Amino acid sequence: MNRREALQTAGVVLGSVALGSTVALTACAREPVPTDGWVLNGEDQALAEAVADTLLPATPDSPGAADAAIGTAMNLLLSECYSDDDQRRVLESLAAVRRQARQHGSDRLAQLPRARREEVLRDLDAQATGDPSSSPLEPLRGLALHAFFSSETGMTRVLRYVAVPGRWIGCTRLEPGQPAWA
Repeated sequence: MNRREALQTAGVVLGSVALGSTVALTACAREPVPTDGWVLNGEDQALAEAVADTLLPATPDSPGAADAAIGTAMNLLLSECYSDDDQRRVLESLAAVRRQARQHGSDRLAQLPRARREEVLRDLDAQATGDPSSSPLEPLRGLALHAFFSSETGMTRVLRYVAVPGRWIGCTRLEPGQPAWA
């Protein structure tokens, strides 16, 4: 291989790496990202984000799901990492949230006051048959928790995070009110 061929090969490799990283970082963007080919359309993604914000509200001590803007991350995780069966369960969960919100007087969950949104989600949990994991809300709750605690905001501002720990300590004390480790 001569120098010219090596530079052309390196250019192709670097170009594909740059393109791949651009696609991967779309989940970090705060502005809406095109959802073509993803499981959730724009309306479903907004509903999933409203559910996540209701489940993980901001408090005086910690940020909430809205602060982390996890709607795109939820859609990306669902589209790229979940099986077809799990994707179907999340879509059924969103449909159940829509039906329950209509019973509480609105087609859009985000338009309801926070207390009413919490009531909608509690009513869905009440539909569980014996086992709490049978709640129609459970697949969506799991996705929201995964997306939030995988986000930079969730890892660094809610959990304790050490990028490069000095050593492994198998048993450590937690002080009252101290966040868990990421």
